[in-house]
Amino acid sequence: MSSRPDSPWHYAQTFYALVKAQTKLHALIRFVGRTESYSKSDSDNEVINSQLDEIEQHLTSARQKILVIKIMDSNLTQKIEAELAKKDCNAGEIKDATGASYPEIFTSLKQLSDTGKAEYYFIYTMPLPVLTYQLKKPFWKI
Repeated sequence: MSSRPDSPWHYAQTFYALVKAQTKLHALIRFVGRTESYSKSDSDNEVINSQLDEIEQHLTSARQKILVIKIMDSNLTQKIEAELAKKDCNAGEIKDATGASYPEIFTSLKQLSDTGKAEYYFIYTMPLPVLTYQLKKPFWKI
């Protein structure tokens, strides 16, 4: 199991932390629902506080993992932008330059195209056309 932030296990650990927090929250809701308001004791309050602390720990863990993922995504997007500034590239060339996986590359390229920073075209070669990406140029520089 890889601890790298770009590994699928990192996403799975984040999801697992969120599921654990949700499970604790549901247990807490059931506990509070079963306890009558007039019969609550100090021990009930301690149980509730400890459950809330555990939920907060799980959510904090998930937040940290998500922050690392976002930082990785923005770094990859910047690397891809720098590569495209040098020359037009296909996904394989971007993979060689950045070392990222294809799903991460295509996610970053989609973000770049959605923001209007990149566009794609096909180079028609034999036997198949090659999908190539370039930075979008302002209309006055075409």
